[in-house]
Amino acid sequence: MEKIVKLGIVVLFMSFLHGACTTRTPEKILEQQFNISLKDFDYQVETFEEQWNPNGDGYAYIIFKFNELTENNINYLLSSGLKELPIPDRKEIPDRFLCDNGYYLFEKVGSNDERDYKLFVVDTENNKAVLYYQYM
Repeated sequence: MEKIVKLGIVVLFMSFLHGACTTRTPEKILEQQFNISLKDFDYQVETFEEQWNPNGDGYAYIIFKFNELTENNINYLLSSGLKELPIPDRKEIPDRFLCDNGYYLFEKVGSNDERDYKLFVVDTENNKAVLYYQYM
């Protein structure tokens, strides 16, 4: 019985440690979704919203505000595959995520639901970037 109690304490400790080490941050989410790091950028997180339902449906909405977007920053983003705006087929994308000047990445998520997508838009006029993805 004592071994079971010790094993239970170890399992609880490991679960706590795993949760503490895997905290979701806006930076980790951007890296996970698009393999983009903001390591050499001067920015703040302006907005970070997530809402996930028990069935897995939900969204993440993040706005990064850049103090400055340098030529090196833009070159890095372009090397990550960003394309120049506007987005050609944007029927599922709400206008609030879009801008006139900048770059984007848009990917459909591997389901049959056209509402499942991920989007990263860099607004070079206002020095902001929006990361939004949803699963419905």
